[in-house]
Amino acid sequence: MSYFLIYWHSAMDIYGKILSTEEQKVILTLCSMVSPEDREFNRYMFRIADFMKLLGVETKTKYTEIPKITRSLMSWVFEIEEDGRLIQMSWLSSAVYEKGSGYVELEFSPRLKPYLLQLKSLFTIKSARKPTIFSGGMNGFSF
Repeated sequence: MSYFLIYWHSAMDIYGKILSTEEQKVILTLCSMVSPEDREFNRYMFRIADFMKLLGVETKTKYTEIPKITRSLMSWVFEIEEDGRLIQMSWLSSAVYEKGSGYVELEFSPRLKPYLLQLKSLFTIKSARKPTIFSGGMNGFSF
């Protein structure tokens, strides 16, 4: 069984719990692709068919489901109070679908950088089994 670690700022813990199951799987998959040494976010490319398997969607409408989930993540605003500031942000800055390619490209909001990249303190480490999208036989994450 393969495992991976997800690092994020402790301020993010509550927001991971408020998301729907599908939204959590999308965010955790993206977080699992961020290396603790990364200085910038990358754009992450996923095959939609694999991604829908991870989310448990088996219908022919799978190509219309993922845009609904990413739209929700882009419109979902959360707040972090820090150093006398109120920061409002969303999880994703973009989701790009190449029609007919079967792929989606997702990108974290740049405002998440201090909460997901180059963490030195106040972070949470989650250990999870790899999701179906990376290794066969599992549906989703297990902590």
